[in-house]
Amino acid sequence: MQMQAPTPRLTFTGLLEGNRPQAVAWVIGNPANPQISGLVSFYVTPYGGTEAAEKHTVFQI
Repeated sequence: MQMQAPTPRLTFTGLLEGNRPQAVAWVIGNPANPQISGLVSFYVTPYGGTEAAEKHTVFQI
């Protein structure tokens, strides 16, 4: 039985689970949405692009 190459979904999941991001940014909402903020992590993909993953927090004011 021949091994198949991983799908892009598995590749992206592996990037998020097994690697540290190459860059991160803290995002803060604009004056109309000041309650929104979060961390965005950026990962280089083997497909020649960048994957961005976000974790956001919404604060009630």
